[in-house]
Amino acid sequence: MKIIQITDTHFSPDKPHFNGNWAPLLTWIEETGADLIVHTGDLTVDGADKDADITFSMDLMRQLSIPMLIVPGNHDAATSRDRTSPSMPRGSPAGAALPATTAGWRMRPAGASSG
Repeated sequence: MKIIQITDTHFSPDKPHFNGNWAPLLTWIEETGADLIVHTGDLTVDGADKDADITFSMDLMRQLSIPMLIVPGNHDAATSRDRTSPSMPRGSPAGAALPATTAGWRMRPAGASSG
């Protein structure tokens, strides 16, 4: 099985600094014959705060014909240390569980219990 790992693409409809990287990356990935792509975080610039960034980035990922696993990074999901979200206000205790936020994902900081 051939697996390709990518990370920190930082895509955004409003902050397009890195969006130009997608076309050549997409072409390269498709040419590799990979069986699986794993994106290890920071798919977006501001996905923790802006649903538009998540939607835009996921639309790009859907262009791939290869199955993909996406692990949210700190730019994609709010944390108590660096982001504010309606469900996780700034100053919330570290390790507090994050409720469902985007695309049906249930996000929890590392080490948080599942109960």
